Amino acid sequence: MHFVCVLCNTPFVVKSTVLAERIAKFKPVCDNCRRKNKTAKSIKSLNKGTQHEIMAFNSRLSKCEDKFSNIELIIETILNEKNKKLEKMYANTMQHLVDENIALNKRLTKQENLLFKLNNKLIKEK
Repeated sequence: MHFVCVLCNTPFVVKSTVLAERIAKFKPVCDNCRRKNKTAKSIKSLNKGTQHEIMAFNSRLSKCEDKFSNIELIIETILNEKNKKLEKMYANTMQHLVDENIALNKRLTKQENLLFKLNNKLIKEK
């Protein structure tokens, strides 16, 4: 059967009667135009899929950015807390060392006084 393509106005022949009946029910379209339509639909479908994937990726990326945007602040806060603890430990240690030094100086002063008194006694006895 002979048909004329409604898209490109090219005549074409269909050998199968079943196919000719199907074409007669719908708009007659030649093989080239059918291929072009299928290719265009496939490309459109792929583009939709790709756009969907890109949108999903952008969504995940923005979620990650939101999640990790505060990480610098969190790390800085943790480090500040650790530094404060270390400063307190250092201050306590320094205070303890100063107290020990004062106690040792008092003991040393007492020992020096005793030694001085003993020395004076020895000098008087001679």
